[in-house]
Amino acid sequence: MRRKTFEEGKLLYQMDTNSKHMYVIQSGLVEIVHKLDKGQEFVIERLYRHSVINHNSFILDDGIDTDAKC
Repeated sequence: MRRKTFEEGKLLYQMDTNSKHMYVIQSGLVEIVHKLDKGQEFVIERLYRHSVINHNSFILDDGIDTDAKC
């Protein structure tokens, strides 16, 4: 596992992509966001320390249906 730091507002991944990565939050906050038709964002979930992100897409090699923003 490699440690990586992301800036506030940076996207970890975007909707309709296939990610080859799974993330474990060591500190900070990640918002799982769905974009609405008019460009508005709806926060589905906020994830904190020790949360695992994108494990389903990583394991199943499946597309992502949300954005993840630091």
